[in-house]
Amino acid sequence: MQREPRSQNVNLFITGKDIEETDDYTLVWNGHGFNESVERRLASLGSMQRSIFYYVEQNPRCTQTAIVEHLGRTKQQINEAVGRLLELGLLKTAPDGRLFINKCT
Repeated sequence: MQREPRSQNVNLFITGKDIEETDDYTLVWNGHGFNESVERRLASLGSMQRSIFYYVEQNPRCTQTAIVEHLGRTKQQINEAVGRLLELGLLKTAPDGRLFINKCT
């Protein structure tokens, strides 16, 4: 690990047989800890959560009802999956309850 000059961010150098030499990892300090990349958080999701994320990405300010209709799942399934995406900071809700991608992640 090497700290970037004049920054709280660090570059992480990883070695091993399964690591490509060209992979660069930068950990960004957010004041409370290091942010994980969006791609890494998406990789840890289930297929329904990823489907919801991509749907919201293509249809910003959509409702959970629209997601239910699009994916053909129950309202409870969508509500639980959206809750997890909100916990991870991948989605945000507008005051009217509509969903959008959290661009600050």
